[in-house]
Amino acid sequence: MSSKLIIILLLMVSMLFADVGVQTDWSGGPGQPGPVTEWTDSFASAYLVNWSGTPGSVMLDENAESHEVCYDSDLGWTKPCFISDDDYPDVFVHMSDGCYWYRNINGGTQFVKGSIPVEMDDIGTGDINNDGLNDIAGAYSGMPDKFIWLERISGGWVEHDISEGLYSTRNLQVLDFDGDGDIDIAGTYRDGSFPDTYYGIAWWENLGDGADWEQHVISGGPSTPSIASIDVSDYDDDGDCDVVGGIADEIYLYINMGSADGWELQVIEYPTDEYFERVTFANLDGTGSQELVTCDFSSSGDVLVFKETSPGSWNCSVLASYPFEVLHAVPSDYDGDGDTDVAVSSNAEGSSPYYLMWYENLHGDASEWLLHPVISYEEQCANPWPADFNNDGTDDLSVRYSSSSVPARTAMWWDFSPGIYHESVCFLESSILYVNDVHWNTIDWSATLPPETYIRFQVRSSDDFTSMGDWSPFITSPGSIAPYVSDGDSYIQYKAVLHTTDSMATPILNNVAVSWDPTGIEEGSEPSGLTLAPARNPSVGSLELLLGIPSCMHVRLDVYDTAGRLVSTALDGELQQEDHSIIVDDLSPGLYLARMTAGEQTITERLTVIGR
Repeated sequence: MSSKLIIILLLMVSMLFADVGVQTDWSGGPGQPGPVTEWTDSFASAYLVNWSGTPGSVMLDENAESHEVCYDSDLGWTKPCFISDDDYPDVFVHMSDGCYWYRNINGGTQFVKGSIPVEMDDIGTGDINNDGLNDIAGAYSGMPDKFIWLERISGGWVEHDISEGLYSTRNLQVLDFDGDGDIDIAGTYRDGSFPDTYYGIAWWENLGDGADWEQHVISGGPSTPSIASIDVSDYDDDGDCDVVGGIADEIYLYINMGSADGWELQVIEYPTDEYFERVTFANLDGTGSQELVTCDFSSSGDVLVFKETSPGSWNCSVLASYPFEVLHAVPSDYDGDGDTDVAVSSNAEGSSPYYLMWYENLHGDASEWLLHPVISYEEQCANPWPADFNNDGTDDLSVRYSSSSVPARTAMWWDFSPGIYHESVCFLESSILYVNDVHWNTIDWSATLPPETYIRFQVRSSDDFTSMGDWSPFITSPGSIAPYVSDGDSYIQYKAVLHTTDSMATPILNNVAVSWDPTGIEEGSEPSGLTLAPARNPSVGSLELLLGIPSCMHVRLDVYDTAGRLVSTALDGELQQEDHSIIVDDLSPGLYLARMTAGEQTITERLTVIGR
C-alpha cells in the first residue's frame, strides 16, 4: 500500500471518528486548557489527584499527615536535631523565654520536653568530643555574640566557647569539614572591628575533642556582602567541602581549592528585586553533579534551579512560579523513591494565603514535576527542614506552623507519603474539546470503585471557549448529557470529581468517553433499509453490532482501529432478511470503525470500547 493511500485512509478514519471524544491517559499532566481537537494525555488542571502513579489512571493523591511536637504562643523557630542516643530526630525549639529540645520517643508521635541552658539563634548537633554522646553547637545570642558548644553530661550541659568577639552569629553548619574524623562547624557572622560592613563566612576546625578551635576564613572584609544563609557540600566532587550562599540578586559559590584557607569565588547573577534567603546544594537530575536550588524571595516568586553547564557558565530554570512570595525551597527525597524532590513554603502579602507544598521528581531527572499541595489556606509553615522522624527511610519535613485563626504556634512535622488519601473533594478538569456544531449525546466512563469511594462528573459546553459558563449538576452514572449542555455548541469540557470516605481507599478512573452526532445527521441508518448500529456506544470490553438486512444478500462486516488496520472480519457471507446481532470480542479499549458492505452499499459506524 502506498504511503499516500495510507495517509488518505488515516485522514478518513480520523474524520469518521469525530463523534466520540475519548481520554484514556492523563500522564502528560496539567497545563493544557485547550481548545484541542482531541483529548490526548494532557488536561487543563487538577486538585489533589494523582495522574502519574499508575499511567493511564487518575486516583486520589496521598494526603500529607501532620504530627504535633509542641504548642505555644511564644514559639519562635524550630529545627530538627539529634540529641538523644537513638536513630530518631528530635526537635530544637526557640521560645521567648529560652530554648528547649523535644525528644522523639515514639517514631514522631510523642515528644518529651527538655531544657537548654542558653539562648541560641541557630544550632546543630553531633558528637563534638568523641565521647559517644551527641552535643549541641550553637550561634549564641549574647553580648557579644559567639559560637559555642554544649557538652552533654549526665544530668545537664557544660558550655564551651568556639569563637568570641563576633556579632550576628548565625547559619550554623555542623559537620566534619576537613575530613579528619571529628566535628567542625561553619557559620556566618559580623566582625566586631567593622560592625556595620564587615561580614564573614568561616569554618572552625576542631583541634581535639572540642577543647581548642582554629578559625579559617572563607570570605570576609569590608566589602563582603551579608550572606543570608549558607549550605555546605562537596559540590565539585573532589573530596572537600564547598560553600554556597545568597544575597540580593547574586549567589556566591565558594570552591575549596584544597587548603584550609584557599577559596575560589564564583558569583552567579540573577535579576530579582529582593534576595535569596536560602540556597541549597542538591542533585535533582540524577547525573551525579549537583545543582543549586533557591527561591526568588520577591512579591512574584520563583523556585529556581541553577546548573553549571560549563566552567563558570550557569543555566537557570524555573521549577515553579507564583504570584506571591516563595520563602524556602527544601530538596530531599520525600517519597522514598531514591531521587530528590523539593518542598516549598511560600506566602503572599495582605489577606492572601500562605502555602506549603512539595514537588515530586517524577522521572528522577528533573524533567517533570508533580505538585502535591499540603496547606493552601490562611496558615503559615516556616523554618522547613527535612528529617526522617518515623525512621521509615523517607524524609519528612519539620516546620513551625501558625494559623490566622489561632494565636499560638505549633512545632510540627509532616509525612508526605503516609499511604492515606485525601477525604476532601478532589477533581480533574479536562482540556476544552472543539467539535463543530453538534448534537451532544452521552458521557461514559470506566472506573475501579472500592467501597466508600465515588466518582462523579460535571460537564459544560459553549460556543465561546473563553467563557465556558457554569458546571452542570453532578452526573453519577453514565448516560445522556443532553439535559446539561446545548445542542449546536462547539466546545465541551468535563470535570471528574473523586471522593472517598475511607482514607485507606481511592477510586481509580481509567477512561472517559463523550459522544455526539453531527447536526442534522442520524447515526447508523440508510434510506435503503440496510442498517448498522451498536447496541451500546461506548461498549464495555466487546462490541455488539445490530444489523438490519432488508433482503437476502452477501454481507461483509470489518472492524478497523484508528490507524486503519483491520482488526477483525466479523462477518463475510449470506444473510437472510431479518435483524442480526454480531459480537466482536477481545478488543482493547479505544476507538474503532465498523464498515458493513452489502451489494453496492457501504455503511460505517464510529465506535468506542472502554475497559471493564
